[in-house]
Amino acid sequence: MKERAVDRERAVVAHDQASEEGFLKTSSWHQHGKRAGPRTTPREFEIIRLLAEGKTNKEIAAHLGITVRTVETHRAKIMLKLGLHSLAEIIHYAMRQGIISAPSVAEQFANQK
Repeated sequence: MKERAVDRERAVVAHDQASEEGFLKTSSWHQHGKRAGPRTTPREFEIIRLLAEGKTNKEIAAHLGITVRTVETHRAKIMLKLGLHSLAEIIHYAMRQGIISAPSVAEQFANQK
């Protein structure tokens, strides 16, 4: 089991080094600054976006066609990977990374009416 984890980590490191050296020329969306952070998956990116938009775990599960438990698992892994400790930190992270934008004062005022 340990050997497989080590092999996977070596493969990731080799891929990252090859990408940095220009050997792998891919144009996936996450290489253009749209990815959420260190080694987040596209699904984790989507979960971050939906959480930052104010969706509940139940709403995210329904939207993505997965179970609430799976959303909770993704959320826990995201928090662990990014060193975040609360939903507020996830939202702040999403705003800093440009995943979502902060609402303007005018939008906030309009939503109160």
